Amino acid sequence: ELAFSNREEWLSARNQLGIGASEVSALFNDPKNPLRGISSFDSPVSLNWRKRGLIGREERTAEDEEHLEWSTFIEPAIAGWFERKVMAEKEPFASLVDPGQWTIQTAAADRNLQVVPWFSTLDRVLVDEAGKPIAVLEIKNASEFMRSEWTEEPPLSYQLQVQTQLAVTGLPYGYLIAAIGGRAPKWARINRNEKVIGIIRDRVTAAWALVQRQEDPPMDAH
Repeated sequence: ELAFSNREEWLSARNQLGIGASEVSALFNDPKNPLRGISSFDSPVSLNWRKRGLIGREERTAEDEEHLEWSTFIEPAIAGWFERKVMAEKEPFASLVDPGQWTIQTAAADRNLQVVPWFSTLDRVLVDEAGKPIAVLEIKNASEFMRSEWTEEPPLSYQLQVQTQLAVTGLPYGYLIAAIGGRAPKWARINRNEKVIGIIRDRVTAAWALVQRQEDPPMDAH
């Protein structure tokens, strides 16, 4: 685990360590529309260029700043709701730990002594009575337009983020909770899926190799 004192240091480290769990969705297209990526923020090209230092992040508007501030403010309340409504029934002997806003979890070497260039900043970790991590918790404060994206199951971008978190931490499952449009949160348990993690691993490894070689990925419909 790496800890940083501010957002600027944290962002700088993210561009040097590899592909983050929240960035993985940029490497996937919508199964229903292959020309459309599932990320709302990045394409493979923009992610590549930012990691190489060719572009920065878009300037945040005053509205963006307010949303970020509100999301940070409301996150503990959503976590508290999760403790009372979900953990009380599903995880009665566990407790929540906040790793810190500017922390980064990196992956240990696998059995072949290879380190996959992926990482994650976790919102919360569920720990058992001995303080041992047992699951991750990803917290979202989403706008109303995401309601149509979460009907029977969470949006694919959210699922990929949690699967990457599980890959990085080695944990067997995680929870996802999202307050959408100011309404009561939706939540889901996401079990570790080795097939999905394998696909993510291949795409992250290939994407990072292009960054290291200073090469562009193929242009897409973005």
